[in-house]
Amino acid sequence: MSELNTINGGYVGGSPKVKSTNFKKPFVDLKIKEINPQELSDKITYWLDSGKITIEGVQIIADNLQGLCGNTITQYGESLQSLESKISTLDIEVQSRKDQLSSMAKSEDLADMVETLETFFGKDKIQNIRNLLKNQ
Repeated sequence: MSELNTINGGYVGGSPKVKSTNFKKPFVDLKIKEINPQELSDKITYWLDSGKITIEGVQIIADNLQGLCGNTITQYGESLQSLESKISTLDIEVQSRKDQLSSMAKSEDLADMVETLETFFGKDKIQNIRNLLKNQ
C-alpha cells in the first residue's frame, strides 16, 4: 500500500502546531474605578503646562462639561415643573371635592339623613338614640 493512501494522507509527522507570537489579548479590568475629579483636574493642568494640550483643547473639554451639566439641570428643572403642575392639579381637585361635600351636607335634608343613618346603623339603634335625646 502506498503512503498516500494511508489515513494521514502521506503526512507522517503528526499534526502541526500553530502558534501566534504577535497576538496578545488586551487586559480588561473588570473593576471600574471612579474617577477622582481633583486628580483629573491636576492631570489637565499638568498636560497644559507640559504642552500636551492647548488652551483651545481645555476650552473644548470645559464646554463639553458645561453642556453635560446644563442638560442635567434642564432635566431636573423639567421634572420639577412637571411635579409642581401635578401638585397644583391635585390641589384644585381636592378643593373641588371639599366644595362638593360641603354643598351636599348643606342641601341634604334631615329626613334623608335619618333614613341613611337607619340603613347604616339599623332602626333599633336610631330609635334608642331618639329616646335618649327626648329624655334629656
